[in-house]
Amino acid sequence: MTTSGQTNSFAQLVAEALALSKIGEGTRAALLSSHVYDERAMRAYSDALDILGADWVRVIMAPRTQGTSFANPVQEGSFVTDILKSADVVVRPTTAKGAVADIGMYTPVFEEIIMSGTRWWDCSVGGSETLLRKLFPTQAMIDRTRAGAVSMQDAKTLRITSEAGTDLTLSVEGRIGHCQVGIVDEPGRWDNFGFGLVATAPVEDSANGKVVWDGGDSLGELLGSYSALLPEQVVTHFEDGKIVSIEGGWVARRFEEYLAGLNRPEFYRIAHIGWGTHESAAWGGPGWNTAEWESYYGCIMLHLGMNIFSTLAPYNGLHGTSRPSIAWPMPSHAGGCLLRHDLYLDGEKILNAGAIVPDGLK
Repeated sequence: MTTSGQTNSFAQLVAEALALSKIGEGTRAALLSSHVYDERAMRAYSDALDILGADWVRVIMAPRTQGTSFANPVQEGSFVTDILKSADVVVRPTTAKGAVADIGMYTPVFEEIIMSGTRWWDCSVGGSETLLRKLFPTQAMIDRTRAGAVSMQDAKTLRITSEAGTDLTLSVEGRIGHCQVGIVDEPGRWDNFGFGLVATAPVEDSANGKVVWDGGDSLGELLGSYSALLPEQVVTHFEDGKIVSIEGGWVARRFEEYLAGLNRPEFYRIAHIGWGTHESAAWGGPGWNTAEWESYYGCIMLHLGMNIFSTLAPYNGLHGTSRPSIAWPMPSHAGGCLLRHDLYLDGEKILNAGAIVPDGLK
């Protein structure tokens, strides 16, 4: 079996990806989806588990609603929660997003599952056949990303700057250096296939300065479409960890109205910040996907909202303290990405206008 994603068979391709996470003979796997799913994709994933000799069960989350909205289909103390906690690994293929009840990552029940020791291999974003091939992890990406997480965890301060005017300083002292490489090879580890990034949850009240979202950057899900590259600057000012003002034109006003409409205080604080490490990720264009958007080599992803997501694995999870102010189903975590920025850890330049500087992190 190769580890390059070079195969004509969709099932064999998935099997290659699963094998990187040490899923094999006798591994107890829960193949999880919402009640709406892609039948062809599910067949490929189930065939892949058979190819590897895994001991697996199919788990379909029943829809739940709260008022007029979909709610988290996995509740604390529920039968499905017990099943997922008893599995060695949860395998989560691409499924219908946005229009159906779906489990939320930044929720106490998700954290409970991961903290039980279950590994969670999430392919719900980067797991289409096209992206499996395009974003199959390389050893170079894995190595640079894991090294970046070590550097992040060892740091006390993080600063980002740009020629456009960004100058933001945060404390990261005592916080976890988080890496995503698309592999879950340790107990209690979560990862997203197709991703390559380093991140951390900064001390929640430490952000001071401003971030200039320039033309060509993206506010991502904060304004709706991932493909919506900004046509003009948006400036966010931070004091003691919180956005205190937003400057700019019509996009800034739209962003300001969006945050106010959510009525969620946690959305004014930074959940996590870091940089992309995947050499195969593209920026913008048709079919642009979250995996590429967050993993784009040398970008800075900056997300707002909850960061309670903790895991048992080293260099994994955010382990922050920003909790939801109201219950699901309202979103509690979203963000965007910046290009052409500098990033410093304890004064050492890690990114120079979007290019990774240290040899060990390139």
